Amino acid sequence: MKETRLPIPVPRYLKLVVPPPFSVDTHGIEKILSATGTLYEPFLCILGARFWHAAHSFGGPRVTIADGASIDEDSIYLVRDFFWMYNMLDNSLWTEENLRRKNSKILLFSAHALKHDDWLRGGFSALRSQSVDSVKDADNVVFRKGKFFEYGVGEVINELNNIVVPIACAKEWLPAKQYRWTNSILLDEPHPVTLAVALRNLNHIYSIEYLHALEVCRVLSERGWNIVSFCRGNGVEYFDVMKDYSFVRTIHHGSWIPFRKILDIYARTPLFFSFFSESYGFPIYENLQIGNGIIKYSENADANALRQMQNAALISLYMSPERCADIICDYGELYKRYALRGKIASESHEKFSTNTFASRLIDIFQRRKLLSPA
Repeated sequence: MKETRLPIPVPRYLKLVVPPPFSVDTHGIEKILSATGTLYEPFLCILGARFWHAAHSFGGPRVTIADGASIDEDSIYLVRDFFWMYNMLDNSLWTEENLRRKNSKILLFSAHALKHDDWLRGGFSALRSQSVDSVKDADNVVFRKGKFFEYGVGEVINELNNIVVPIACAKEWLPAKQYRWTNSILLDEPHPVTLAVALRNLNHIYSIEYLHALEVCRVLSERGWNIVSFCRGNGVEYFDVMKDYSFVRTIHHGSWIPFRKILDIYARTPLFFSFFSESYGFPIYENLQIGNGIIKYSENADANALRQMQNAALISLYMSPERCADIICDYGELYKRYALRGKIASESHEKFSTNTFASRLIDIFQRRKLLSPA
C-alpha cells in the first residue's frame, strides 16, 4: 500500500525583523529621519525604518515587526542581510530545528544573490542584475573596451530561488514642496572607496565610471546645465578630485546628512546621475519616487526598473562625453514636454515604496506558495 504524505503546512504570517538598536520603536521615526547623524549606525536605522513603515502601512496581524528575540508559529521572518552578517540575531535560537518545530522560515533580504546554509532559504534582491565583475571581485575590476561583452553581461539571479521585491521609502517621507524645472543635475555622492580607487588606479571600473561621468557633466555645464553633488565626512579626497571640476557645486556635510535633507536635495534637481553599480538601489528608487529622471550607464543599469527615454536617460562608457550629453539633453526636453515627473512618481510609488512593500511581498509569496492565503 502506497504511503500517503500529508502536505507540509505553509506559514501564514509575515514578520519583518528589526533589532531594537535600529528600531523606530526605540528612537522614534522623526529622530531617524531628521537627526540621522546622531544615531548609532544611521544606515541600519534607516533600513529598520523602511521595514517598520512597511509593516505599519499594511496594518493588521498578517504583517508585523519582530525584534528577532523569539520565534512564533506559522511565520516567515524576513531579515536584512546587514542584521544577519553583523550577528545581531542569536544563532542558537535561529536553528533549522527550532524553525521546523514552529512551522516557520527565515529569509534573507539581500542586495545580491547569496548562498545560504540549507535552512536559510531564499534570498531577496533589490536589483535583478549586477555587473558580474563588480559583484565578484570589486577590488580587481579593470575596464577594457576590447572586452565589452565580458563586462557588459549582468548576473541574472536564479528566479526559482530568489525573489526580487524592491523597497525605497515612504511616500509620507518625501518633500511636500514641488520644485519647478531647472536645468540641474544631481551627481550622486561618490563612495569613499570610489574616490580612493579613482586616485590610485585609473583603469579600475569605479574610476572609469566616475571620471567619465564628470566629463559628461563638464560638457553639460558648458551647455548651460547646473551640476550639483554632495559629500559627507571631511571631504579631503573628494575636494582633491574636484580641483579639476570647478563647475560642480558641492553640498558638504560633516557627518551623516539627515535623511529628510537628502530627500530634499534629490527633489531640488529633476535629473539624478547615478554613475556606479548600485546594490539595493535606494538612491535610484527614492529619486524615482520623487519623480526625477535617472541618468545611468547601460553597463550597470537595472533593466527591470529603468526604461530609456521614459524614466531614464541611459548612456554608455563606450560613448563620448559629448554624445552622452546629447542623450541627456534630449531626455531633459522630453521630461519637460510630457510632464514626466508626476507619471514617474505615481508609477514608482506602486513599484518601490514602503507603502506597498508588504502587499507586494504577500502577493509574490502566495504565488510561489510560500505563504498561505489570508
